[in-house]
Amino acid sequence: MSDLATEPPSLLRRRARLRRVWHCSLVVAALLTPVSGTPAMAGDVLVFAAASLRGALDAVAEDWARSTGQHATLSFAGSSVLARQIQQGAPADVFVSANPDWMAVIEAEGLVLPGTQ
Repeated sequence: MSDLATEPPSLLRRRARLRRVWHCSLVVAALLTPVSGTPAMAGDVLVFAAASLRGALDAVAEDWARSTGQHATLSFAGSSVLARQIQQGAPADVFVSANPDWMAVIEAEGLVLPGTQ
């Protein structure tokens, strides 16, 4: 195991980004996972997600579809673009923002279910 104090800043930033992507993937997987063998939702799920999470969320959606038989439609763009679409009434079931400020904006407007951020 390497000493973090001697690692270049670029490697530390890359590791931090990978941890964030991993954590976001776990959150989305948890949201999409059925409980007690019962589907979490009655139909397809529309996920609005930050473009930077494309690879991780594509893999999560494929795994979820295999295990549940349900389909997740993934819509990728910048967090600000997606938040504005939600503000204008876009019917996203899940919003995965790479920018916590945009998540706070739509939550403040009552567009996020309480306790789900």
